Amino acid sequence: MDTSFLPFLLLADTLGLLLGIALLRIKGDPKKPLKDFLLWIGYGLLLGLFQALVFRSLFQSRFAVFRAWTHDLSCVLLPLLAWRSLLWVRASVLGTLGLLLFLGAEATYIYAKEVAPFDLEVVHHQVPCPGLDHRVRVLALADLQCEAIGPYEKRVFAKIRSLRPDLILLLGDYLQVQGETFARERLNLLKELANLAPTLGIYALEGDADEAGLSLKGSGIPILRDQARILPKEPQLALLGLRRWTSRKPLTESDLAPLRDFKGQILVLGHAPDFMNSLIRAQLQKTCQAPLLCLAGHTHGGQIQIPGFGPLITLSSVPRDIAAGGLFQRGTATLIVSRGVGVERGYAPRVRLFCRPELTVVDLLPKKKG
Repeated sequence: MDTSFLPFLLLADTLGLLLGIALLRIKGDPKKPLKDFLLWIGYGLLLGLFQALVFRSLFQSRFAVFRAWTHDLSCVLLPLLAWRSLLWVRASVLGTLGLLLFLGAEATYIYAKEVAPFDLEVVHHQVPCPGLDHRVRVLALADLQCEAIGPYEKRVFAKIRSLRPDLILLLGDYLQVQGETFARERLNLLKELANLAPTLGIYALEGDADEAGLSLKGSGIPILRDQARILPKEPQLALLGLRRWTSRKPLTESDLAPLRDFKGQILVLGHAPDFMNSLIRAQLQKTCQAPLLCLAGHTHGGQIQIPGFGPLITLSSVPRDIAAGGLFQRGTATLIVSRGVGVERGYAPRVRLFCRPELTVVDLLPKKKG
């Protein structure tokens, strides 16, 4: 993240607090808390609009605007409104409800920032697989997307080891940091990866955070760039790894051409899930004989999901329910989107809500005859 961002953020918060404190000096009418409340809502909207214009023009990033808004809400408006609500509490039920609402919103923000991003979940799926006579456990690690290999990331790798996968797939976005810190943390990442020893190996994709796959340089892990691999120790399984830009386009028959005559199970890997659109919309005239199992990350499940609606932002063209994460069946193709392990860095708010980080485990099982 641009180091100039934080000073601007702190300056905006300070100005917001000073203006808010000035508003607090305006004596409200305890018998008319609704009028007072609407005054504060208007102040919040004006402050948010001002910050949107300033941060968008300075940093050319909508994530910068979102992060400024979350800071404004949690560090300026909610504390000031809770303070102002003390006047309303003595006057009406509305004041009491307002105070509880503001305190609840502040607690929700703290939970979304300090607890939820580290509440790791292991999501298990089972997929019947032709040609197998035993279970093969596949683990997909999507969007580690960290600035350092800290306690949380070490816990993630410890959990991976405890799950004893046969095959590990790294779906992109590993380190999101630059300079000397990147060089140091890359070595720490390689140490953690070296402690993983799946019998069928580890395969990786490029991501957006480190598009050239530099985080994995020196690891010996193959990075698939529009390449197909039949697993040497499990010839009934084949991988097709897409480049990050290829994963943003609908999958085509030419993409599958290297495996046209393969009769086992094809695992199609993409950083972004957009390549699944041709399967979601039944537009792919597939001539290869093998069923497809598609895996992707990138969306983080939206990081914030609204119950009954889904993620607010997905940065993907797939339907919202699919971008939210999970397993979906489309014809003979199985689609899996992971919510990922980390959070968006840079200017983005580093929060999760109703969207736990996940490790994705897919058990490929022998397909029952008949």
